[in-house]
Amino acid sequence: MMAPAERSLLILFSDTGGGHRAAAEAVREAVGRVAPRWNVMLVDFIRSCALPPFNRIGALYRPVVDYTPWLWATGFHFTSWAPAVALVNRLIELVAAQGFVRLFEQTRPDLVLSVHPFATDAPARALAGTGVGTPFVVVVTDLLTVHPLWFTPRATLYMVPNDHVARLARRAGILPSRTRVTGLPVALSFSAPLPSQDELKARYGLPTDRPLVLLMGGGEGMGPLEAQAEAVARSGLPLSLMVVAGRNERLRRKLAKRTWPTPVHVSGFVRDVPHRMAAADVVITKAGPATLCEALTAGRPLLVSRFIPGQEAGNVRWVVDEGAAFYVPQPRDICTALRRLFHPDGTPTPAYYQMAANARRLTRPTAALEIAGALADLVPDAAAHPLMAGHPR
Repeated sequence: MMAPAERSLLILFSDTGGGHRAAAEAVREAVGRVAPRWNVMLVDFIRSCALPPFNRIGALYRPVVDYTPWLWATGFHFTSWAPAVALVNRLIELVAAQGFVRLFEQTRPDLVLSVHPFATDAPARALAGTGVGTPFVVVVTDLLTVHPLWFTPRATLYMVPNDHVARLARRAGILPSRTRVTGLPVALSFSAPLPSQDELKARYGLPTDRPLVLLMGGGEGMGPLEAQAEAVARSGLPLSLMVVAGRNERLRRKLAKRTWPTPVHVSGFVRDVPHRMAAADVVITKAGPATLCEALTAGRPLLVSRFIPGQEAGNVRWVVDEGAAFYVPQPRDICTALRRLFHPDGTPTPAYYQMAANARRLTRPTAALEIAGALADLVPDAAAHPLMAGHPR
């Protein structure tokens, strides 16, 4: 019997925040399980398709949201107005349409997937212009506050994180038959079997008889990490602390040199986040959708310290209203929240167990596999891996 032909999947993402890349990589990993003969290509469409100098605009995202968040919020809300959406889509088309066409001609994908709101209408138009009929799929990676740029009637299929976003898609004119609620894709390693929590704590040189608080500053180690770490260490509770300072090497060295009143483990940029979340009892992080869903998949209560105005504001409301998180914008709020989660002797309170249960209730650990299965269904004669036998589609 002749082996089935290899298929190619092109995923459009951009490094404007870590969530888009994380979603793209999670889908690539899942497709490798479902259809191992597929060739999966990840392309930063801003760098690859936009005309100069617009191909460098992605580098502005981090400084803007970190230092002038009000400016980002203003732009987010202004461009949500219907005429502005049409204008932005037209501008994207002007600066990137030829780049999209060139990319599609070079890669000749059997399927195109977007995980970014700027890569929806313009690439869908460009793809339709090729006349090949290649399916165009969008995976929405925002959880509650979803910008209208995400939605284009030219998409073959939408995969969305929850029923709320599915309703937004219908209001935007997306047919229900073209929308599937799958959850937000996270790496399969977050739901894979791991060593026991005590064993993982010991691996990091931390005591097994104390609750562990994991403090994450994202890939760039931004935010008031030092003040937050001090709040945990001086909470008066018998806790241990793990700080992930990301690529902020100056902060990592500063925190590592300090003498702390509680056991503390400080790291820079890491790639073993699933192990660290499994070792932790509580996770403190910003409201990025990928990190939130990863922590929920680990079944850990969340302390959400900050958010990007605009698309991440709804994320805070979602996890707090669902009883899986406390919002802790100030370091003193961290102390208050920890005292609600742990008794003075460090044992968990009933609130802790309820929040952990709520976190597990919100998670969809098979989201990436469901998305991969749906993608395989779109391409005729695609070779589905036996792993998908009996898996819900």
